[in-house]
Amino acid sequence: MILRRYHIVYVLFFFFTYLYGMKAQAKQTLVEVNIDVADIMIGEQTMLHLNVTTDKDKQLLIPLPGDMLMKGVEVLHITPPDTMDIKNNRITIKYDLLITSFDSSLYLLPSFLAIDGRDTLYSDQVALKVSSPDVDLEHPDEFNDIKDIWRPPFVLADYYALIY
Repeated sequence: MILRRYHIVYVLFFFFTYLYGMKAQAKQTLVEVNIDVADIMIGEQTMLHLNVTTDKDKQLLIPLPGDMLMKGVEVLHITPPDTMDIKNNRITIKYDLLITSFDSSLYLLPSFLAIDGRDTLYSDQVALKVSSPDVDLEHPDEFNDIKDIWRPPFVLADYYALIY
């Protein structure tokens, strides 16, 4: 009888501990980063996705890079934040960063961070491989561009000064 009473107490203790752990885990702020294409050629562009999930009522600071993510990797464009309302009084803030590089190398991109009150949360690091184009060493004078030459569109307003 005494063993059965202790058994019930242990089961209830672990059950309430499990419920308390689930509640504490649901309130945690998460910082995730993904990359569309991890292997690009010199000058090509790829999109880096930053997702931060937190509670609605929390004040959060997300410092974003300027024009350089790190030495050799440039940020071309950062989209405005897109906030999505998810279940249980939580939101996800999403940023998309368009990046490129003009140096062939394997880059380990730095972690993004989010400052949540006194806590500083970091994302995982993502790798980016930038490859140089194939070069024919037997015929060095014959080469092809990575992309064709871009010609601006014809606009009649550009020729008004010549007409009048």
